[in-house]
Amino acid sequence: MDTVVKLAGTGLSIGAVMVANKLLTAGWQKVVGKEPPTKPGDNDDDTVKEILIWAVLTTVVSTAIKFGVAKSTQRAARSMRDPREV
Repeated sequence: MDTVVKLAGTGLSIGAVMVANKLLTAGWQKVVGKEPPTKPGDNDDDTVKEILIWAVLTTVVSTAIKFGVAKSTQRAARSMRDPREV
């Protein structure tokens, strides 16, 4: 049972981070007016400030999602073992 919950959590994390990345990219394009700096050396117009902001933004969002999904899957695993512990 725990293996299934772990696999489900991993799948949810990957999917949620992919969706969040699409939303962040769309938001970045709307605010900044160009593609986010995702590939080193791909665009000479990217400033260090933009690169750092993008790196911090994506890291914070993806980490928050991963922790949220992990917490939710732990809670789900506990409730499957003993429904009274929810």
